Amino acid sequence: PEWPDAEKLSYEKELLGFYVSGHPLDPYLGILENYCTHKVSDLNELPGRTITRVGGLVSDVRRGISRKTDKPYCIATAEDLENEFGVLCVNENYDYFNHLIELNKPLMFIGEVNTTENVPKIFPQDIFPIDEAPIRYTKQVHLRLKAESLSPDAMDGVRELAEAHPGNSPLLLCLRQPEGKSVFLETSDNFNVKPGHEFQSAVNEKFGPKTYYAKVDMSLPETQNRYKKRNGND
Repeated sequence: PEWPDAEKLSYEKELLGFYVSGHPLDPYLGILENYCTHKVSDLNELPGRTITRVGGLVSDVRRGISRKTDKPYCIATAEDLENEFGVLCVNENYDYFNHLIELNKPLMFIGEVNTTENVPKIFPQDIFPIDEAPIRYTKQVHLRLKAESLSPDAMDGVRELAEAHPGNSPLLLCLRQPEGKSVFLETSDNFNVKPGHEFQSAVNEKFGPKTYYAKVDMSLPETQNRYKKRNGND
């Protein structure tokens, strides 16, 4: 039988050093486009210590014990379809995130960018599976509906979709009028939904392409002080 796509792609990369029939990030391209604050290709252009949110596939992992501190560390390389960046986990960050960093795993990284080397490096403040981004950072879900083409039972269809994908994100209906104006209707909290690929696919299948729209929270945490005082001195 045919191998699952993820397994087939991993064998291609292992044998040839690159992917042939696709890329493991293909299912997540919409998340990368809508939920990342920067493109990986732009990281080296950012001022040092800029906080970013980027996604990538873990392509290399090295773990060891620091000779200076005698503590474990994890150095990983992550990549999108064209570029790569490094991730360094030490001290508390190693304890928090080491278990998440696995080869060929798609992850979202939030952290501080270091651009002193050719390949940008991120000191993470948070790491999580990339498919969690819509749940974490969707402020609202909008359904863009053409008012003049709605059938009498259209709202029943909206209700059924919302009930089939319950979650915590508010659902708004954007009714587009023929003259170009739009009317927004906020639904009851009882119809809050779970944003993501499954709900998006179901909505677009029922009402047409581009019906689903996620309003994304692009705010970022503040830069953390990574340099602690020792013996009262900086």
